[in-house]
Amino acid sequence: MSVFEVKNDCYIFIGDMLGKVKVYDALSYHKMIEISAHFRMLTSIDTNNKLNRFITTSEDTFLNVWKINTENGIALTLAKSYNSNDKMILGGVILDKNKFNIMIT
Repeated sequence: MSVFEVKNDCYIFIGDMLGKVKVYDALSYHKMIEISAHFRMLTSIDTNNKLNRFITTSEDTFLNVWKINTENGIALTLAKSYNSNDKMILGGVILDKNKFNIMIT
C-alpha cells in the first residue's frame, strides 16, 4: 500500500495477489481505478508525489513504472517496464523523490 497526495486530493494505492492495482480516494474510500498491472502477485508498490509516478514489482519478474495524471480525476499510464531476467523481484522502493532513484531486491 502507498499513499499519493496531490493538491487537495489524497489517494491510496493497493496491490493484490492477482497483479491488480486499485486506487481509492482516501477520504471517501471510493474505488477510483482498478488496473491489471502484472501477471502474478504484486510484491511492492511505492509512489512519488513530486514526479507523479509510482512503481510496482511482482513475482512475474517485472518492475513497472507508471505515470499518474490528476487533471480530470486520476488516470494511470504505463511509462516503462523492466524485466529482471527470470529472477523474482521481492520488493522495490523509490529512494530519492527528486531524481526517481529506485532500489529493488
